Amino acid sequence: MYPSETKELERRIGQVRALLGPNALHGASAAEIEAAERRLARKVPDDARALVTAFDGSTEPTPVEHGWVTFWPIERWSYIQYGSQVSESLRHGVVFADYSDESFRYVLNLGQTDRPSPVHLITGTVARDRLVTSSLSEFLQAILDDDECLYPRD
Repeated sequence: MYPSETKELERRIGQVRALLGPNALHGASAAEIEAAERRLARKVPDDARALVTAFDGSTEPTPVEHGWVTFWPIERWSYIQYGSQVSESLRHGVVFADYSDESFRYVLNLGQTDRPSPVHLITGTVARDRLVTSSLSEFLQAILDDDECLYPRD
């Protein structure tokens, strides 16, 4: 990431952490991140590493007017069930957040560590996916703006 992108990501992480207030969990340690990487057999992308270092999940969702998103601790991140309705690009997709008690889930692709991590939304019992934002930083901004891209479309 370019320095300006890093600075913008850090700013947005701070703003979302502030929205969560005391519901934001402590940041993950290097050892916790390494344990997750071993368990998932993939490196955590730089932008996702910055997120979990600042706060590692939340006990409650963001306010309703800011997406109602609950972030999962890195120890809970899990691969999605790969099915016929999920795009090939998500074969390394891990769930890292959800909406309203897991009504639907947000997925990061761990297959690319050197570029911004796109965020997808998966819904239904047979997971169907849709690109939400082209980067984790944009996802955080969508939460701040309560952007309609956060929600499923009919």
